[in-house]
Amino acid sequence: MKNIKNKKNNLDPIAEAGKRKDAKRYSDEADIRINLAIEVYRARKSKKLSQQSLAKKSCTTQKIISNIENGDVNIGIDLLNRLSKTLNFTSEILGKIFNTPILYWCSLQEGGILKMEIKEPIESEIIL
Repeated sequence: MKNIKNKKNNLDPIAEAGKRKDAKRYSDEADIRINLAIEVYRARKSKKLSQQSLAKKSCTTQKIISNIENGDVNIGIDLLNRLSKTLNFTSEILGKIFNTPILYWCSLQEGGILKMEIKEPIESEIIL
């Protein structure tokens, strides 16, 4: 009997997953969870907080903080708000987490009126 290879066994699972119509959305969501994990961990360590103390200050549990730092949970806006306040996240850090950097340009116009505009940065303006 001939040795017949099953074509399904030779498929690259990552390549196959990338072909799904919702692959980009899942990838973007995973990036956000990873970015949040990194920023929460960095900020917690810089403030010399344990997961338990951060959890207490943010009105959640140590297990949730652990899950956030592992990128294993999709948190709600209320918890994100509490963490942001506790860890003093700036708009730049939040922009980094959500992959949406925004530049604010301010200028003084004639007559002393402050003009502020929000624009999408070009690639060379992004400083990471």
